[in-house]
Amino acid sequence: MELRELVVSGRRLRVWVNGGAPALDVTRLEGDAHEGAIVLQGAGFLANVKVTPDAVEELDPRPGPDPTATDARYVRNWMVSPVTTLAAGAPPDLATRPADKSAWTALPAESGGLVNVSRRYGLPEGRSLVWLRTTVRAAAKCEKRAAIGWNDEVWVFINGKQVYADVNDYLKPELRKKPDGRLSLENGAFTLPLDAGDNDVVVGVANAFFGWGLMLRLDDAAGVTLAPSTP
Repeated sequence: MELRELVVSGRRLRVWVNGGAPALDVTRLEGDAHEGAIVLQGAGFLANVKVTPDAVEELDPRPGPDPTATDARYVRNWMVSPVTTLAAGAPPDLATRPADKSAWTALPAESGGLVNVSRRYGLPEGRSLVWLRTTVRAAAKCEKRAAIGWNDEVWVFINGKQVYADVNDYLKPELRKKPDGRLSLENGAFTLPLDAGDNDVVVGVANAFFGWGLMLRLDDAAGVTLAPSTP
């Protein structure tokens, strides 16, 4: 494979491989850095690398639209707790979530519905845990199927009752969820049992390696309102 050209313009990136049309078009770069050095890493050989500042090939620097922005099924409004440690092999105790409202802060989902814990707290140190909390309001008692993505461990509680738990551990190939241990709504699915009125949804996310976060999307949002979170 011969990488012919890589163009970065503001929040946009395009890559050409072996000529022709762009092989990769990233419409919204999500990193915090907007200037600095270029790093190329990973398996492979690099040669004849040429960097041309400001050669953006008329690529618009503004980020493209979030394709999920108008999808009402994504759970976007969350509150997050401070980070705590979790003993090896131990599940979290829901009773240890912060009781003080001031301990919770807003952490709305980014583009694609990603609740980016890494952006708020950085990489985990040891086996670390955060609690995420939101409210789902249902017009009547019902069940809603939901797709969920996470790294590395997750526990979901509805109105104080655990309804889901699973592991997506990249460091253990046998525990990697599709696709290849990466955070995706393909990771898992479960049923949300909702009572009429407000339902308290609390999710524990634990991680001990690299980035961590959460995605949650209902298969069907009819009859429910994804209300702003309250601690």
